Amino acid sequence: MALELTVFLGLILVTCSIQESPTSYSASLIRYLVDQSSGTFDCWFFQLSDNPEQHELMEELLQSPELSDIPKRLISSREASRIIGRQPKLLLIYGDCLDVISLRKMFACVFYPDFKESLKVIVFHQCTVRKLLTRFNLVFATAKLFNVVYIRTDHFEVDFSLQYREEFHGWLSQVNFDRLFVDQTADLNGNVVHISFTTLSLDSTLSSRKGVFHGRLLEWILGTIDHVNGSYELHRIACSEYDQDCSRRQHMMNDTTPFDFSLEMVTNSLVEAQFLDSAIPDQFLVAAPRGRKLLVYELFFISFQPPVWILLITFAIAGCLLMSIFPKQFQNDLILLPLCGFERQTLNQVSRLEKFIILPTIIMTFILTSAYESKIIAFMTSFPTVSSPRSFDDLLQAGITIQVDVNNSYGVAGDPRFGQVFKFAPFSTKKVDLTNKRLGYSGVSGEIQYFVNHPMTLETSTMLSQLVILDQFSLGIFIPFYFN
Repeated sequence: MALELTVFLGLILVTCSIQESPTSYSASLIRYLVDQSSGTFDCWFFQLSDNPEQHELMEELLQSPELSDIPKRLISSREASRIIGRQPKLLLIYGDCLDVISLRKMFACVFYPDFKESLKVIVFHQCTVRKLLTRFNLVFATAKLFNVVYIRTDHFEVDFSLQYREEFHGWLSQVNFDRLFVDQTADLNGNVVHISFTTLSLDSTLSSRKGVFHGRLLEWILGTIDHVNGSYELHRIACSEYDQDCSRRQHMMNDTTPFDFSLEMVTNSLVEAQFLDSAIPDQFLVAAPRGRKLLVYELFFISFQPPVWILLITFAIAGCLLMSIFPKQFQNDLILLPLCGFERQTLNQVSRLEKFIILPTIIMTFILTSAYESKIIAFMTSFPTVSSPRSFDDLLQAGITIQVDVNNSYGVAGDPRFGQVFKFAPFSTKKVDLTNKRLGYSGVSGEIQYFVNHPMTLETSTMLSQLVILDQFSLGIFIPFYFN
């Protein structure tokens, strides 16, 4: 029994002492990345030299049973800098930290193809000093590739760099795969983020009598930077949109360094590779004052539609005319008797003509007065409001005008009906007057929706916005961004 226990413990010690080779560990890591990914997982192998050791390592990985079902592509240094078609998800490369020519080849392989920033990279090396890995790291940082893991092949070691903290993390033994390829933006370590803006819009700031509020886009950016332990600098770019150099100044701090964020809706002439070919449409919307509560005297008139009032007035005029033209034919008042029961002579003693006129009038008056009383009682329970505008015709009927700061905006000069609503007023986009119930607002969908839902537009009594977006009228669609 003691002998069997000794043998068993010996087997455990031998098993624990066996170190997984860098090649098998790399194959397991690739398998893990494949299982965690969706869609086709293209894996590229870059061969930069004729080094036999490099060939042997790449051959072992290519023939690994764990990677048999993964699309693989072996690329030499001569074709590495060509324009790529389908983007890979993983790049394997063997680097020599002491050979300058090898570093130049590596730079050409990762910089010129314009890979996506989400690309994961595994670099095999034999650097004896960890500081030498900074040479590799500089190459990948220049190419905007930060998901890089370094695996040493002659002596097992795994490292990766935190770009913003400027430090390396490494292990001399096997490490769990989920601890590699960490999120580089989780901690900016106080790194400064530069933000540029030209005009004060709803995306940057909103001025009102109550103070200055951060716009939605700026609030989101500043909150995100603060959450990841970063700092920021705001740069106001004073230039006109008609200036040809304005777009470049909005996006570039100097000739080589771009701003991290630009709060201007413009189309870039140079688009990074992480964007797909697409167009993002947007819509011009119109917001108008919400329907107001009716005044007390208005309740007595809205109970009936205009045709009913016209009918009642017609009956009253006809009754007056009949009584004035034929005074001897009618013993009772044709208006007062049906309305309030004032009777000079009983109906059984009047002429047939008077009975024929008064009896239908009494029935109709009774029905209308009953309906009128019911309407008034219902209005006392739920106070009515004027209908909110929904279409362009509603704007015309309500006399609502919209101020625009460009004279020919939305075809104002070509359509007389549009000219009744859209009025040219320079610098009007910065003016907000919620007390003016005949003033509407226009703009892109994001700005209008943000403005309508802003707390400053809420009415305290109803907690509803004082503005409403017209759902049956818009000013058309435009394309602010097109990526190709």
